[in-house]
Amino acid sequence: MWLTGDFDGDGRTDIFHAVASGDYAHIWISNGTGGFNVTTFRPWAGYAIPNGVWLAGDFDGDGRTDVFHAVASGDYAHIWTSTGAGGSFSVGTFRPWAGYAIPNGLWMAGDFDRDGRTDVLHAVAGTDYVNLWRSTGTAQFSVTSFSPWAGYAIPNGLWLPADITGDGRTDIVHAVQGTDYVHPWIATLVSSNPNPATTEVAVEGIEVTQAIQDMPHSVTLVSNRQTTARVYLGTNSPSAITVRGTLTVRNAATGTTTTVNSTANATVNPAQNGQLRPKRETLGSSLNFTIPAGFTVVGARQFTLMGVTNATTGSAITCTNCSTATRAVSFVNASSLRVRILGLQYTTGTPPNIVTNAPSNADFALLRSWLLRAYPVDQVIATQATINSTNAWPFACGNANTQLSAVRANDIAGGADAGKHSRYRQADPG
Repeated sequence: MWLTGDFDGDGRTDIFHAVASGDYAHIWISNGTGGFNVTTFRPWAGYAIPNGVWLAGDFDGDGRTDVFHAVASGDYAHIWTSTGAGGSFSVGTFRPWAGYAIPNGLWMAGDFDRDGRTDVLHAVAGTDYVNLWRSTGTAQFSVTSFSPWAGYAIPNGLWLPADITGDGRTDIVHAVQGTDYVHPWIATLVSSNPNPATTEVAVEGIEVTQAIQDMPHSVTLVSNRQTTARVYLGTNSPSAITVRGTLTVRNAATGTTTTVNSTANATVNPAQNGQLRPKRETLGSSLNFTIPAGFTVVGARQFTLMGVTNATTGSAITCTNCSTATRAVSFVNASSLRVRILGLQYTTGTPPNIVTNAPSNADFALLRSWLLRAYPVDQVIATQATINSTNAWPFACGNANTQLSAVRANDIAGGADAGKHSRYRQADPG
């Protein structure tokens, strides 16, 4: 196994040769004239080589190249931290958790959070996620998982680490096997920073939603409906900060833009850096913007966070990737949803205290409202009726669905439109 790097920190590239079937490595220290001074380093007797994945990088940020060895069939890695003394290393061990599978996929080195220390990205084979090992600088790592979307295929092609945005962070280009496209993974992480005077934020994601959405934006956006943009941020602040923001929306066809202020403050917690799910589940963890009606008409739009300020002091906060972390979406015309809503009426109690339970008009109205918000349609055209349940209380949703299916089958057999969908509403006696 051969690696290159500046192992003694003198500015010249050296060579690292881990000798197969040996327990040592030869380090070729460049003398700057085309020659090398070759030294030997052995971590301990019996150290197995190659036995896994080897990566070179500056994992402690001291300017000297170190070596990362993910041990095959183990659940740990050995980190060879260069001491700079003629090809010598201090070897430490890190285990993410018991049973961690190695190699089990692709491994890449890069500075994904721009803190000056090399991190490791492990694209886990046969899954839809990667594990990011963020170096703490002490031969240890903080390991988190990230999935672009459910079902993302890994490895499925060629993976290349590179800073394709030029912001100092390592990104990933995934050339998808058997296709004519690539998936660029743009790094949005921010490093930990003990100095609040140089606090920065970075956009980790922008979500444009009309009630239900996912981050790949597979849910259609309907024109002329109330629309909210949510911007998720990370920060290098040592503690949570409260921010406000300004968003620009651009009409891709006309080039016209509008600027929108966030509806409220957002709390950015560094403990949640790189974790979109908890931010999406809490409204106050994102900057939220109500999009003007004139920018929800049919057509393509581009959303860009233009500025972030400290909500307490009003001072501007540097956003390291606002200009590049944009979200493009399209608004389309949609068809109407025609639905028949059936309420199930049933009784509870025993004589003489029999109670009849049935959905109220408010129940029907709430269901129509939910359908309009949940489905990509421009309107809900609904008819409603209340029928007696064929099941005695208590009964479950499966029982109600069976009755609903039978009603629908009878309606279609009698000439009803098969394109009309049926829903039921059940009153809760509790």
